[in-house]
Amino acid sequence: MTEPWLRRAARRTLVLGVRGRGARGSEWGEALIGEFEQTSGSWEAVRWTLSGLRATWRAARVPRRVRVRRRTVVAVVAAVAIGVPVNAYAAGVAYIPSGSMEPTLQIEDRVLIDKLSFRWSGLDHGDIVVIQDATWGTGSETWIKRVIGLPGDVIECRDGAVYRNAARVDEGYLADGTVTECSAVTVPAGEIYVLGDHREASRDSRQLGTLAAAGVTGRVLTRMWPVRPAG
Repeated sequence: MTEPWLRRAARRTLVLGVRGRGARGSEWGEALIGEFEQTSGSWEAVRWTLSGLRATWRAARVPRRVRVRRRTVVAVVAAVAIGVPVNAYAAGVAYIPSGSMEPTLQIEDRVLIDKLSFRWSGLDHGDIVVIQDATWGTGSETWIKRVIGLPGDVIECRDGAVYRNAARVDEGYLADGTVTECSAVTVPAGEIYVLGDHREASRDSRQLGTLAAAGVTGRVLTRMWPVRPAG
């Protein structure tokens, strides 16, 4: 069966937007193109293309509201320069398997993952990370959580809010009325303390304890899909 013209046009537009006149785009751009084939129907293909172009333009402009630091961009570019393969090492696209990060990330959202440069630049408070750690499950289980505490931080909860080193953590990403209860803990060396944004639905460091930073396999750069209106 002949592929619908709208879908073909969407694919060509995405390829042109990612690669320009080159034979190949950035590592994560190529991941976007690869994920295009998992869309179904013409309109879903168009929406994926629009989302992919938006992510491409965001990365190019590095606006203040996107949590992609310049040093991260430089590191990714360096990875491309030395020929790091797509997905295997540098970048990839992943879907959100549960509601534990709502409202920031919703079930079946697609996100762009940095698999490499965070190992050089380090993690920051507020980073959303992908975790695979045998102490938190079978080892094959994937968790996506937000970094709240780094080594040496004292994490505690008071009156439903999270405090780090005696200062209340600004958590504007939480839904209104969110209450967080936790036991006080000092994050050990080489470990991190993570929470899901949907505190009532998330299993995280409150129940499972801190985990080795080595269990982090990626950092979420941006949500790509589906396109949702700003507001």
